Amino acid sequence: TSSNMPVTIAIIRARIQSAEGNHAEAQATIQAARTLQTLRPSGAWRDRDLAAYEARFCVRKGRCLHARQLLKESEKDEPHALSDLVQAEIMLERQEMEAAEPLLAQFVALYPDGFPIESSLSARVMLAQALFAQHKTSQARHVLAEAIQLAAPEGFMRPFLDHGRPLLPLLALMLHNHNPTTAAARFIGEVIAWWGHTADSSSLLPQEKLQSLATAASITAREQEVLKLLSEGLSNSEIAAALCVSSGTVKTHLTNIYAKLDVKSRVQAIAEAQALRLI
Repeated sequence: TSSNMPVTIAIIRARIQSAEGNHAEAQATIQAARTLQTLRPSGAWRDRDLAAYEARFCVRKGRCLHARQLLKESEKDEPHALSDLVQAEIMLERQEMEAAEPLLAQFVALYPDGFPIESSLSARVMLAQALFAQHKTSQARHVLAEAIQLAAPEGFMRPFLDHGRPLLPLLALMLHNHNPTTAAARFIGEVIAWWGHTADSSSLLPQEKLQSLATAASITAREQEVLKLLSEGLSNSEIAAALCVSSGTVKTHLTNIYAKLDVKSRVQAIAEAQALRLI
C-alpha cells in the first residue's frame, strides 16, 4: 500500500546502474519512480528528491544544461541538500570551480555525516577537487585526507571513483610524502589501481613535479593569502591591515614562506609562488 519501498529500491537500483556506467538506464529507472510518485506519493520521498537524482545522471551523461533545467523545474523556496550537491557536480563538470567551492563547503558543514542514503564523502571529494583545481593545494590535501580517513575503514571507494580522477597527483603525494596509516595507504593504492596505475609515484608524476606539489601543499591557506597580497605590492603593514593581524604576525608568515619556498626575498617568493601557481 505504500510506495516508500519501491521508490527507495528504484533510487538504489539507479545508483548501481550509474556506477556501472549505465547512466541512461539509471535515468529511466528514476523517471519510472517519478511516475509512481505522481500516482501514489511516497511519504519518505518527494518528487524534488527524484528530480535531483535524475539531474545527477544527466550530468554523468554530459547533459549539464538538461540537468540544470530539471533542478530549476523542481525548485522550491526551501533549501534542498541533494539539489545543492547535484548543482555543485554540474559546476565541476563545467569547470566552475570557484562557484562550486562554497556550495560544497556549506554542504559538508551542514551534513558532516550525510543524509538519507547519501554519505558526505562525495561532497568532500568534490570539494577537494574544486580546491585543487584552484591551486589551493594545502586545503585540498586536508579535505582529501579527511575523506580518506572516513572512507578507508569500510572501503567506500565509489565517491573517489566518481570524482577522484583529477586528484590522482594529490593521492600520489599523500601516499609518498605524508606517511599515511596502513589502512589509508592500502585504500589509496586500491583507488589508484582502479585507474590502471601502481602505487609507485613515478607512474603518476615525475619526481620533480611531485616535489613541486609537496612544496605547494606545505603553504597554508593563510600563507597563500599573504603571498597574494605580496604580489599586489602591499607592504607588511598593509598586509597586516588587510588580514586584521599584527605586523609581527605578517613577518612570521613571511619567514615561514621563505623557508618553505627556499627563497630569500619578496621578489623570489613571488616568482616561486607564481611558478607553483599559488598566485
